[in-house]
Amino acid sequence: MGLILDTVAEKLFHCAVSEPPRAALLWRDFVKTRSLADLTFDHQRLLPAVWKNLRHLNEDIPASDKLSNIYRHTRLTNLGRQKSCEQIISALQNSGVPVIVLKGVTLNIDVYQDLGARPAHDFDLLVPFHQADEAFEVARREGWSRVENYQPSLKLEHGETLTKGQSEFDLHWFALREARDVVFDHPLWEAAVPFKVGDVETLMLCPEHQLLHLLVNGTRELEHCYRFLIDLTMFLRKYEHRLDISLVEEQLRNRRLLHRLSYLPLEEIGYGHLFSKSRPTLLDRCWSWCSRCIHDGSGELLFGVFPFLDYALHYAGRRENPLNLLSYFQHRLKITGPVDFATRCWKKMVRTASG
Repeated sequence: MGLILDTVAEKLFHCAVSEPPRAALLWRDFVKTRSLADLTFDHQRLLPAVWKNLRHLNEDIPASDKLSNIYRHTRLTNLGRQKSCEQIISALQNSGVPVIVLKGVTLNIDVYQDLGARPAHDFDLLVPFHQADEAFEVARREGWSRVENYQPSLKLEHGETLTKGQSEFDLHWFALREARDVVFDHPLWEAAVPFKVGDVETLMLCPEHQLLHLLVNGTRELEHCYRFLIDLTMFLRKYEHRLDISLVEEQLRNRRLLHRLSYLPLEEIGYGHLFSKSRPTLLDRCWSWCSRCIHDGSGELLFGVFPFLDYALHYAGRRENPLNLLSYFQHRLKITGPVDFATRCWKKMVRTASG
C-alpha cells in the first residue's frame, strides 16, 4: 500500500527539493536522458517547483527557457485563479458565511510564497456545514453553477464542484472526505488563524490542521504522490519546529486514518523522526485502505467495503442522521432496484478480476 513507483517523478522530486547545487547536478543528468516534450502531464506539473529551486543559481541551467516559460504560465494562471478566489470569498463573507481556504491557494501563498511554483486546476473553500446551502445560493448569485446536487443535508459527500466559465472551485462543508461529521470539523474552525488572499482577509487552518489535511489528501491517490511529497517537504521546512505532532497523530487516530502514515517514505525525505511508531487498530487499517482511491483491481475490491464502513463510522446510531442503511445505499449509490444492484455487483466483480 506504499508509494507508486515512478522513477521519473522521483527524479523530478529530488530536483525540486534538494539543495540547489545538488539539484542542478541532478537536473543535468535528467535532461541528458529525457526530453521535456515527452513528459506526461503529471510529470510536467512538477517542473515549476524544479525551476523555483534552480532559477537563482548563477550558472547555465539546461532547458532553462522551457522551465521559465512553464513557471510563468503557472504564475499567470494561478494569479487569475486567486482573483476568482478573492471574489467568491468576499461574497460569502459579506453574506455572513465564514470561509477557510484550503490546499493549493494556502500552500502557494503561505508555504511556497510563490504563485508560480505549484500548478492547480481549481481552488478549495470550506464553509460551516450548517451554512452550506446558504453558501451555494451566494455562489449561484455570483454566477457559479453546481455540477451535481449532493444534498449537503444528507452529509453523503464532503463538498461539491462549482464552475464559472473556465474557472472551477470546490466548496466543502466538511474538511475531509474520510471524516464527514461536524464533530471532526469543530476543532478546525476553533483553531483557524487569519489569512490573507490578495486584499481579502479570511481564515486558514492552523499548522497542525494544515498538516492533517495535507497528509490525508496526499495519501488518498498515491499515483500523484511525488507532487504531494514536494508540498509536504516544503510545508515541514517552514513549520517543523512549530508543530505539535502529537496533536496531528491524535487527529489522525480520531478519524481512523493513522495507518495512512505508513504509506509515506518519511525516513527517505528526512522526516522519519517526527512521527511515533503508533500501531493502528484493525479498523484504522481497513478505513485507511478502503477510503483511498486506488485505480486497479485491488482498489475495486477495497472500495467495495467503503460504503459499509462509511455508514458504520458516520451514520449508524446517530439521532440527527436521517438515513438507515437501506436509504444510505439508495442515496449514495443511486440504486434503482434489485436488478440494478445485481448488475452493479456483477460489473464490480468483472472490474476486480480484470484489474
